[in-house]
Amino acid sequence: DEEWVDYLSIHIYFPYLEPISTRKRHPEHERCYYALMASNPLIENYINNTWEDIISSMGKESQVKIAFDEWGVWYMTKDTVKTNYNLQDGIWTALVLMTFQKMSDKCPMANWAQLVNVIGMIQTDPDGLILTPVYLAFRLFIDHMYNNLVEEVKIDCETFDSPKYGRIPKRKDVPYIECNANINDDGNRLSIMIVNKHFTDKLKVNLELKGFIPSEKGTIVELSSESPFDYNTIENRNKIQIIEKDIENIKPNMTLELAAHSVTILKLTEK
Repeated sequence: DEEWVDYLSIHIYFPYLEPISTRKRHPEHERCYYALMASNPLIENYINNTWEDIISSMGKESQVKIAFDEWGVWYMTKDTVKTNYNLQDGIWTALVLMTFQKMSDKCPMANWAQLVNVIGMIQTDPDGLILTPVYLAFRLFIDHMYNNLVEEVKIDCETFDSPKYGRIPKRKDVPYIECNANINDDGNRLSIMIVNKHFTDKLKVNLELKGFIPSEKGTIVELSSESPFDYNTIENRNKIQIIEKDIENIKPNMTLELAAHSVTILKLTEK
């Protein structure tokens, strides 16, 4: 009875290797990387399938929504409780958050598990905090994206094939570039998030804006590092940081160079 139900709860973790591995660190190789970079459509499919279940049970007028109240990266290593997350995990988190933005009409609630220390996005020790790249991915959305999704975003780019890894099936023709655009409530500030999934290569993208004339000055925000398997650690708490820089000569048609394995946000103001 819908009177007693507000949300239907679903959970998922990737890549979720079984059985539990004897290694202490999670895998650092191209196979795992590309499988994760190709996996966010599985989240979208899961939401859509769950939505169909709600409609078939409650009817098209149902007010019941989906709560994706547990999701995250889980490698099932020997010491999973003390899991630290690398840049690869942060990029994957950004991809999933982009998916949640697109699916927010059906799934308005989604909670990373967990927050602090026990498989947490924040680690603590007697000297302070370690902010993992997963945390930094959330920070990108909080500080640099907006509440309104621009739905007409078209992407044309090269693709890759990804292998089966853990519970992630193999996929073909996965785009190297993923993009979300958000605009503020007043319609005069635009943030464009672009993920370069390529394992080794910088990529140049040609950006064409229609219906929004940007001023010539803007900001680039980037989450990247030398390797997708870099970590923030006790020894180097700030190896991976969010970097901001001002740019000029912005035009409606322009070219951006994206670092390999990176998340970039272009922040624009209307002219």
